[in-house]
Amino acid sequence: MPMPSHAYCQSVSQQKFDDTPDLPCIHELFQQHFKVFEFLPQEEPKLFEQTLALRYQIYCLENSFENASDFPSKMEMDRYDKYSVHTLICHRDTGEAVATVRLVQPNSSGHHHGFPMEPHCNASLTALPKESQLSSQHLPAEISRFAVSKSVRQRVMKIASAKQAGHSGRGKFNHTAWDRLLYSQFTLELFAAAIRLSDKHGITHWYSLTSPALLRTLRRFGIRLTSVDSAIDHRGMRLPCIDDLETLLTRVYRTQPDAWNILTNHGAIWGRTRRSYLNAIEELKKEKVRTKSETIPPLHFEARLQSQIASA
Repeated sequence: MPMPSHAYCQSVSQQKFDDTPDLPCIHELFQQHFKVFEFLPQEEPKLFEQTLALRYQIYCLENSFENASDFPSKMEMDRYDKYSVHTLICHRDTGEAVATVRLVQPNSSGHHHGFPMEPHCNASLTALPKESQLSSQHLPAEISRFAVSKSVRQRVMKIASAKQAGHSGRGKFNHTAWDRLLYSQFTLELFAAAIRLSDKHGITHWYSLTSPALLRTLRRFGIRLTSVDSAIDHRGMRLPCIDDLETLLTRVYRTQPDAWNILTNHGAIWGRTRRSYLNAIEELKKEKVRTKSETIPPLHFEARLQSQIASA
């Protein structure tokens, strides 16, 4: 008799953490203990204030990225917030805000306010190919203020860990392993929220300034951002990245289908990325038959697959 999903997820918390944990299970555990809010500032002013207070904690107190004296209200904000859609992750039991991200959108009025990364890497952006620039077919947004509070995360995860231990029904609970299961999950869940917001608001491309550490974490989930220039020094080393979301998600589906399911809600949004990959495979199979080739060399297959995906 198969084990119920909730029982299986409880048993996973007893296991030794490895590099390939069961993502559906961790996602379920995450949803049990944390809630994700997605909003516009004018529609949810209280959530917006909570977001700004969390950013002050992270950017001014924990990391000194910004000067705390510049924000006497203890709310970190800038001129791009009013053009952005925001995500906030809160602990269900305490209501504490833990993590946040925003998508800075082009101004719908037509006035070009730019993106936060432009002053730091304008040369990279002015040399962009047309398919990555704002047009009637392409709508870019910058993913920014991607942040998880270390102090709040540690505090609420102790609470969540203790609660999970009580639900496990076993004498000994591996707190460290369970904490590590959820640690990088915040990154995936923030990206999933950004994907949902992109789908809702018609965003087709992402701009970002990304740290090497974040890039490494994302690769674990099959998310490979595309750098367009060399690293710059902005709050540490950052790589300017620009990505076509359809291409990005098609790659995720190919390498990490469990992560793709979380990012797209099992294909409820961006389902065409699965079709793009499967169609590309089918075209290559047809080509193989046409050319009567017995095998397609792996490197050739990969190159042709990427070309098929890009043109899909």
